Amino acid sequence: MLEPSLEVASQYKQLDILPTYLPYLGTLSSSRRTYQTGAYSINRTNPESTTTTTTMSTQTMQATKVSVTDDIPIPRGEAHSTLVFYAPPADGGVPFNYIETPPPGLPQRNFGEDSHEITLQDIRGRESEFDMNERGFGVLQNVSSGMQNADFNHDEKIEKTYYPEVESLLLDKVPGAKRVFIFDHTVRRSDPNAKRAPVNRARH
Repeated sequence: MLEPSLEVASQYKQLDILPTYLPYLGTLSSSRRTYQTGAYSINRTNPESTTTTTTMSTQTMQATKVSVTDDIPIPRGEAHSTLVFYAPPADGGVPFNYIETPPPGLPQRNFGEDSHEITLQDIRGRESEFDMNERGFGVLQNVSSGMQNADFNHDEKIEKTYYPEVESLLLDKVPGAKRVFIFDHTVRRSDPNAKRAPVNRARH
């Protein structure tokens, strides 16, 4: 808590125009805010005969909860963004990118970036229009899984549970599929301690 100081008011004895009050703030707490103010009244007629009066007032404001509504419309329609694409190495060399720490004297990658403004189409409600043979992808909805989000932190759980689920799904939903071989997986998270971070470049 700040204590009022009479020395502050006494500095203005020789001035022609004197402040009526000198405010200051007191302490703050996490659950509530407490404001404390002090005022110094000074005799404007005779500055040499300064009378100092201290008045203290405390105002407490209780913290309130933020209201939340579930009635939030889901955005629909086109969206505009910038996508980062691959740019060939400036020296015309063979492109490379090291996933782990590169050998001494070599950069992490030797290719560049090529950014483009693009329009993203909203396909919600038109999922059935996209055929894998024509568009290169298809849409599956309401797919169940025995995996929980935390399970993706464990490679053994992914291989024993998720691999069979994906294999069964592809064999059942992709016409003509006879065999599925899953050779690897990568879990990407926005976490400084994650093994792999999200990729901010366009990928096929």
